[in-house]
Amino acid sequence: VSGASFGKDSSAPVATSTTANPPSTESLINATIVSKTAFTEFQKLQQQLKELEKGVERFVADKSSECNKMKSALKLITVTPINSISASSNDHMANKVKELVHILEGRETTRGQKKINPGLNKLTLNYCFNVAASKFVDQACEQVAFSDNLVPAFSIAAVITGIWQKHALFGELFLAHFYRRCPYLIPAYWSKKPTESNEDYLRRLGYANDGDKLEEADKYLLKMEGCVKLYAAILQSPPTYSNLPHPHGISHGWLWLSRLMNLEPIPDVTATALEAFLKVMGSALLKTYKSQFLRLLEFLYSQYLPKVEAVTLQSNLGPITRLKLYLEKIQKTKSVPEPDGRISQSICG
Repeated sequence: VSGASFGKDSSAPVATSTTANPPSTESLINATIVSKTAFTEFQKLQQQLKELEKGVERFVADKSSECNKMKSALKLITVTPINSISASSNDHMANKVKELVHILEGRETTRGQKKINPGLNKLTLNYCFNVAASKFVDQACEQVAFSDNLVPAFSIAAVITGIWQKHALFGELFLAHFYRRCPYLIPAYWSKKPTESNEDYLRRLGYANDGDKLEEADKYLLKMEGCVKLYAAILQSPPTYSNLPHPHGISHGWLWLSRLMNLEPIPDVTATALEAFLKVMGSALLKTYKSQFLRLLEFLYSQYLPKVEAVTLQSNLGPITRLKLYLEKIQKTKSVPEPDGRISQSICG
């Protein structure tokens, strides 16, 4: 470990323009600070998502009875297996993977006594891809975030990995939705635009409505923590199909951690993201990178943690306290606990 730069992403972080010369593409979002490479990847994914959403826009907006029935049916067959994912058995998870892969291949699906064809045309199939990608992010913000253990994170991650192995488009849309909902996965810290209201800015950070107002910060941070946990679970999930490579594996975990540590920390969020990520991903990173990872953790503890402490608000000491205790234990034992619920083998053979 040399200086404050880690991993493959050696480009210096940059503040993107918020002045007279904004980025040329309308979809670009100005950031306080972000790796050039990470921001380019983010732009590409958001443009792809924007183009797909534009392509299905007329279908989504069509309120005719026939079209509404079709959308309801497509959403039902896509969302139902995602909602019912559990860690009850490997066979159960494998069946969910195969069911969703089948749907995204455009094959006819039976629900009750009704036959539904997601592959009726490109528009209906793209609609299913987008619904699936967005729904899995919902699961991070809901099921994973509000669980008292990591079992949902790893079971959902196994299903996502399997679909991603079979359908690259799903993975790209999933990441695009994930980054849109949780920019700390890029990682980036968005700044408020001069013409942006406080409410619109918070929505861009991932805050959602809670009744007739925006959710409280505590709930928001819990959701962001859920997103980080699911992302970390995906990175270390064994390839769901053993004969296919992992589409977004452990090296992306090293890269994410490196990029985050090259950014100046912000209150609450940085400590929350680091603690969640290391508790889920730390063991896998140690097995892969061994002493190199321990040196990175030493740097994190001695050089980066004081920066995080310096911006921590006295009203929310929980994340930084837990992170510090976790790192101190690793410094003493030179080991990282294995997370509960981790799946150790391919579930689809």
